[in-house]
Amino acid sequence: MAGRLAGATRLDAVRYGFQMHMPNRRPVQRARRALIVATLATVVATLFAPTASAASVRRTWNAQLGTNGANGTASLTAYWTGNAVLGLSLVGLQPS
Repeated sequence: MAGRLAGATRLDAVRYGFQMHMPNRRPVQRARRALIVATLATVVATLFAPTASAASVRRTWNAQLGTNGANGTASLTAYWTGNAVLGLSLVGLQPS
C-alpha cells in the first residue's frame, strides 16, 4: 500500500477512496464578499438620505391682520437651523 500512496495526487485519493483534507475557502470568500457589499450599500444609503425637517425643532407664530382677521392672516415658522417661512393670506387688496 505504501507504493500506491507515494506521490499521490488528489485525483489518486479520490480514485482509491482515501479522504484528503482539502480546505474549501469558497464559503469564506462569499461571506466576505457579502459583508463588503452590505457595507457599501449602507454607506451609499447614508450619503443619499434626505434630511428630516419634520422632526426638527421649530417655533410658530400666527397673527390676524385687521379687525378679527378681515384683511387676512400671517404665519411665521422658524426652525432651529436658522431657516424661516413666512406665509401670508391677504384679502381685499386693490391693484394700484
